[in-house]
Amino acid sequence: MMNVLSARNRRLIGEFARLNSMLALDFDGTLAPIMRRPESARMRRQTRALLQKAAALYPCAIISGRSIRDLKTRIGLNGVTSMVGNHGAEWEWSRPDSRGIARAKRWAQTLARELRDWPGVEIENKGLSLAVHYRGAADRARAARAINRAASGLEGTHAFAGKCVVNIVPRNAPDKGTALESMRRMLRCDAAIYIGDDTTDESAFRWKERGRLLTVRIGKSRRSFADFYVRDQRSIDALLRALISEREKAAPCRTCGLIYCCAKARIKLRTGPRLVATRGAKMRARMPPRRRTPALWSAISSCRS
Repeated sequence: MMNVLSARNRRLIGEFARLNSMLALDFDGTLAPIMRRPESARMRRQTRALLQKAAALYPCAIISGRSIRDLKTRIGLNGVTSMVGNHGAEWEWSRPDSRGIARAKRWAQTLARELRDWPGVEIENKGLSLAVHYRGAADRARAARAINRAASGLEGTHAFAGKCVVNIVPRNAPDKGTALESMRRMLRCDAAIYIGDDTTDESAFRWKERGRLLTVRIGKSRRSFADFYVRDQRSIDALLRALISEREKAAPCRTCGLIYCCAKARIKLRTGPRLVATRGAKMRARMPPRRRTPALWSAISSCRS
């Protein structure tokens, strides 16, 4: 695992910035510091401003374990393309799953009874999944074992650890890796940059065999599938600045509206809601049928000259 912000590896950021890449980030521990109480987590003002700028340059998604409703209050608008919550199981446009909500409520009630004698353990119901926090427990190791024992008695669940938290989701539920791949296809991107900090992000870090992916972990870990890291959560600001800087080097052509103008680059990225990468050794511009208008072709031809 290498530091992505080192002089040697910084050029890789530029390579992905020159591709038709999307940017996806976790929230807790990535965009916002880990807090003892989850409801206290907030982005720093500077991080918020940098995210807004990055979201204007890349198709940008937040993929988090939090619920969509919770994420929206913490992210705000910021130009983010989409948000995925509950570790990949909840999308912004998905209809409320009344059965899933009722199921999570039953799980929470059962765990509340099983863990009532464990002070410092908090059960967070996120609608479709649960997060059982034990950061405030006097003996965290014993608390984690007690939570896992209680979770093993819940029917149809899958439990996995995070940072002082045990996450409980429905068995066979989608994960962040599945969400990342679905989002990449939906946005018609050829590559993705994923930034996360926890074991819950490992499914996204492992996605690399299914496409082009730059994986960056907050904090170095030999056990992670991520290829690169930044030192700590505060380093997210430096990473966002690097992503912004490299993308801005390829400002859209004023004539044809393409990033990496036909006359100057091999990869052109159409700006707008639908993102389409075009390639060609002879700098040919290839657009979807609906965009092949005489005005656009005329503009592209003028750029070639």
